[in-house]
Amino acid sequence: MAHADDVKHDVFVSYAHSDNMPVIGSEGWVTSLVRNLQSFLARRLGRTDAYSIWMDRRFDLNAPIPQAITENLERSAALLVVLSPAYLNSEWCRREANHFLETIRRSRTSGGRVFIVEMLPTDRESWPAEFKDIVSCRLWERSSAEAIVTLGFPQPSSSDRTYFAVLDRLANSIAAVIQKFRQRLTGDDQSLRPMVGVANGEEPPSSAEAQQLSFELDQKRDAGDYDVFLCHNTEDKSEVKTIGELLIRQRILPWLDDWDIRPGVSWQTALEGQIESIKSAAVFVGESGFGPWQNLELEAFLREFASRRCPVIPVVLQSCKNLPRLPTFLRGLQWVDFRLREPEPLPRLVWGITGTRGRMASSTDDA
Repeated sequence: MAHADDVKHDVFVSYAHSDNMPVIGSEGWVTSLVRNLQSFLARRLGRTDAYSIWMDRRFDLNAPIPQAITENLERSAALLVVLSPAYLNSEWCRREANHFLETIRRSRTSGGRVFIVEMLPTDRESWPAEFKDIVSCRLWERSSAEAIVTLGFPQPSSSDRTYFAVLDRLANSIAAVIQKFRQRLTGDDQSLRPMVGVANGEEPPSSAEAQQLSFELDQKRDAGDYDVFLCHNTEDKSEVKTIGELLIRQRILPWLDDWDIRPGVSWQTALEGQIESIKSAAVFVGESGFGPWQNLELEAFLREFASRRCPVIPVVLQSCKNLPRLPTFLRGLQWVDFRLREPEPLPRLVWGITGTRGRMASSTDDA
């Protein structure tokens, strides 16, 4: 069941047929993936007939793409790509993806309509240019012997928790796209807006945006791919959390003790692990000055800054009336001051974290 007059299927599955070859006693891995995804979508959408997933099950791939496939591609709300070395080497798969991408370029509702599941590791540089900025679902891992293992292969079992957790998040994001197209029947369609910061008086993200953002950040969090460590005094926790939430709206994943240390885990050990791997640090300065553990974190980041050029960004909080005496190395670094309106502090903080200077997303931007 599709949800708009010009949409026949909700999801078109593009995959290399060699990745779906059945092992004796089991169905193909892609077939199993789609079947389990259907179960999660039914739970998300409330009905087993609330969606339509289409996949080509033919194995004769020597002829040009049949008209039936191009029609199904053009009338699908989303494209699910099962990425693997075989997929990247397949001319057929490349034509399928290009045809879908060309179709959605002509549509005003193109945002968030391509989903990627990694069956096996590939070199991201070899991906089609349109795929490179998409956060993928990784369904493979390295075993203790450093061998590559595809999760749920040849068939998933009830013990494959990571496999099903990834599918659950994928279904959540796909359901948001399906619901978006359903809105077109009621005239309540809105193009996906860019992420915005509510601190600037802008609108919060749409439901579809919020679910897609949550999916992307969950993938980064599972991989331990944090963008910035939020170094702060406990007295300033509330204000720092607010800034952390604004960073999340900009697709930046912050590491904060309250959010990212599992109960029962030593927080000293968790801090040490992040200090060794984090990409950058924001050092928050509030009215109450620096806490004792914050000073230890600063010393560790100073060593990291010297050894691997880890950016350390001093940030003055809006509530800070009088700056405390600062460590010597902080005095020589460029500041971000949330007490000022110009230059805008949040874009400057994003610049410091990402190294990319650009205009913040605005709700007035064209979709």
